[in-house]
Amino acid sequence: MSANLGNLEKFWGRLLSPFCDDFDLLEEAFQRTVHEYNSSGRYHHTLEHIVHVLDIIETFQTEVNDLTNLRIAAWFHDVVYDPKSDTNEEDSAEFAQFILSPMEFHPLQLMRVHDLILLTKEHEVDPDDKEGAILLDADLSILGASEEIYLAYSHNIRKEYGFVPGEFYSAARRRVLETFLDKDRIYITDKLHESLEKTARRNIRKEINYLQI
Repeated sequence: MSANLGNLEKFWGRLLSPFCDDFDLLEEAFQRTVHEYNSSGRYHHTLEHIVHVLDIIETFQTEVNDLTNLRIAAWFHDVVYDPKSDTNEEDSAEFAQFILSPMEFHPLQLMRVHDLILLTKEHEVDPDDKEGAILLDADLSILGASEEIYLAYSHNIRKEYGFVPGEFYSAARRRVLETFLDKDRIYITDKLHESLEKTARRNIRKEINYLQI
């Protein structure tokens, strides 16, 4: 899937129309969500990132029982993003509730979407939560991308934190990256661990070395 708005809206409609037969409501919800992702100051946390996460999730579609909730959580997990805030995940989860509540979702389903989004704050998940593990791995799959794509990603993260002076950014970014290297494995699912782990660690080490120059 591409970040083309027409394709995205078709996907949105297929995903949410089982819970809402009001076309105007679906359209308004889509436009409000897209508006957030297109807001100024975003360079990585954009619709392109959401498409990438959704594409990764699709590779697991035969392995989960909760694919719809997983797709919905992916759509909303970064909908609120302010690099100066430490409540983006909570705010994104609340935004999702606001958008989805007028539709015909069961309260437990809304709670599940809310909880999945909150997992992206600490990137920790219960070992039995297959859908949560997939969402977290998909969110971090960019770390295991090609060197060219990873370089663009790291530059985009720096642009989102453009208000932070260079030396402070470098120190903070290194600390974040080092937490990944300190893990026994970055990716929870065997599929992404096997396909992306080595590349992710290589990319991260290169960025840390660059930040130390």
